[in-house]
Amino acid sequence: MIMQNLFVNTNPVLHDMPADTISIPIVSSDSLRFVSFNVNGVKTLKNYHPWNEISTYPEMFSFLKADIITFQELKLQKMDIDRSIADPEGYRSFLTVPVSRKGYSGVGVFVRKPNQKDSDYVKRALTVVKVEEGITGTLTLKPAKRSYRESYELSEFQNLCIGGYPELSDPDTCKKIDSEGRCVIVELNFDLVVISVYCPANSMRTEEGEAFRITFLKCLLERADNLAKMGKHVVIMGDINVSLDLIDNDETIKTGLHDKILTWDEDSTKFEEINKKLVLEFKKSTEPRSLLNDYTYDTTGMISKEDKLLHDVVREFAGRRLKMYTVWNTLLNSRSLNIGSRIDLILATDKLATCVKAADIWPSIFGSDHCPIFTDFDIQRIANDSKTDSYEQFKSKNNHFDASRFYNLHVGKSIDFFFGSKKKIVQTKQQQPPEQQSQTSSSTVSSSQENSQQLSTKRRASKIVYVSRKKQNTLNQKGISNFFQSTPQPKPAKPLSQSKTKSRKHHEDSLFVSDDDSDDDVDEKEEEEDVQVVEPAMAKHTISAKKFTELLESDKLGNRVPNCKHEEKCVLRTVRREDSVHKGRKFWSCARNSRKDTWDVEKKEDSQDGELDEWSCGFFKWASK
Repeated sequence: MIMQNLFVNTNPVLHDMPADTISIPIVSSDSLRFVSFNVNGVKTLKNYHPWNEISTYPEMFSFLKADIITFQELKLQKMDIDRSIADPEGYRSFLTVPVSRKGYSGVGVFVRKPNQKDSDYVKRALTVVKVEEGITGTLTLKPAKRSYRESYELSEFQNLCIGGYPELSDPDTCKKIDSEGRCVIVELNFDLVVISVYCPANSMRTEEGEAFRITFLKCLLERADNLAKMGKHVVIMGDINVSLDLIDNDETIKTGLHDKILTWDEDSTKFEEINKKLVLEFKKSTEPRSLLNDYTYDTTGMISKEDKLLHDVVREFAGRRLKMYTVWNTLLNSRSLNIGSRIDLILATDKLATCVKAADIWPSIFGSDHCPIFTDFDIQRIANDSKTDSYEQFKSKNNHFDASRFYNLHVGKSIDFFFGSKKKIVQTKQQQPPEQQSQTSSSTVSSSQENSQQLSTKRRASKIVYVSRKKQNTLNQKGISNFFQSTPQPKPAKPLSQSKTKSRKHHEDSLFVSDDDSDDDVDEKEEEEDVQVVEPAMAKHTISAKKFTELLESDKLGNRVPNCKHEEKCVLRTVRREDSVHKGRKFWSCARNSRKDTWDVEKKEDSQDGELDEWSCGFFKWASK
């Protein structure tokens, strides 16, 4: 049966549109825009459109017209946090990163600072009242030097704590939940609490991972419930890693249609109705999904309305639109076919849900395997309903968790701070006559002795890697560049201060060097030795451009990669079928997706000879051994 194109996402993926042509709706003057985006590594954003045309975080936030924006999967270490993300112009920044696991997780919340053009309601609503790191309240509140939970019981620190902590009997589990950089909670004026979260997914499918995932989700929902009972308006936004409904999971639909478990009708709006039993079963198909649905109002219309905590506001506003996915498997090129799932959510309590003015997903915005989502709330209605207004008390007040303060960037210290004074001493010595150098040296001995231990500690803490003569053998391992290099010409040794300055400058430009990348065998004496900078060598052998191109276009065995019927480079695949006599054998095929990979287009065979289109051309060739 032919499937209608109604199933194709109404928000098409736009690959080559410049940033200024991507349509971002205007926010009304009495609304706040909440944006959530799993960036899958904030450092890599600028490799993709439209962020390659945008140079700063404030420009990025402005492009999205965001008032409150939350990022998940920052994949930053503490040493990577600089002023560009910790103190973006016009925004307040609150960041959490994992305690031990590096290059993983990480959540950020950015709140726009109001300006003169904002209405009085918007100015007041954007006032940050309190901020907490984590869900359980077991992390340390720095000003109190004790946990948030403990501090909340003390009158002198209660105004720094949000409250509503979940009940957990195991302190170790609490610490684990909050040590992975998965949650930041911000309380704004008018009792509005924003919970930015990156829920665990249990990608390895382990029992331990699933137990942790469920415990995390229980803590999140219990905390939100407790805050709502305190009279707070709660928004949970982020990567929840759970699909609420069947229409939010493409793979399940595809499998169901293939196995004839699900039924299809030409009228796509009847899909859920004619598959009602399976639609309801899907809601309880896994424990995390069942748990989330227990707290979230049903949007299918198939369940009698019950009192729940949260509204899936993007789904409620968009209706039962199909193929409304927010994440895709980019390794399988699934985004081009819109084969994905909807796991990025904005969940809001009752009053907020009635104030939604706009909500949607933005699949045309790239930079990650996820796309951003947004919701605009009518803040005037929220303000009129609120019993408290903390604007005057907190409008100019700093918070202990402001990223620039929390990560000690507010004092202006950077890598320059650790080297600036020493660099000046070296330059002074070079300019002074020998007798003055001697006097200067003797007068600074006592000072040097007093500071030697401190400087030594700073060296070890910053973990800057210097390349000494003793370590050069490890740098001479042969790689592909050795085939194009000649014997390096000897160069005169550079002065100590210049060599060190160049080495230090290199590390400043590369966001410093992590502990894992440091040479832990370099001791302090070795650091003080003459440092030689490794210079690039000249070409060893000449090679024609044609030959070099052939090398780049060949596989590991040196075989030339063939073109398919589209005149595009093929991809190398392997026969996986267990019952095939060719199992394990490799072959070349068209790199484009097969029409059979998706269930929402007309059921036609892949292109045949003379019938080339956007799908696979059917090219096949066994790879040479």
